[in-house]
Amino acid sequence: HVSSYANLVLLNKTYSSMESKRWNRARRAFLNEQRKKGSLQCFYCYKSELKINTSGRADQATVDHYIPKSGGGDKFSSSNFVVCCHSCNQRKGNMTPQEFLDSDYIKKKRS
Repeated sequence: HVSSYANLVLLNKTYSSMESKRWNRARRAFLNEQRKKGSLQCFYCYKSELKINTSGRADQATVDHYIPKSGGGDKFSSSNFVVCCHSCNQRKGNMTPQEFLDSDYIKKKRS
């Protein structure tokens, strides 16, 4: 019984690591593709000139799941990705796009 539990924990760690690597590859590919199309701009607040590799979070381009994973959005499909600044990504959380666009946070940030 202990051995099977240890194997289960090890398998879970391995799966989690593989999923994390898959997400990082998908995220990097999407951001590089978007950068080739032009300037990286936040889908929600319109902040432009975002950067992929930066030490400062204020100008960091992130990938947001347009339809949240918790709402059934595909975790790895680029059709569910939008470029997003770090602060909008943190604030949006599990909100639907419309809930976030209607929020006071975005209204204030856009004005």
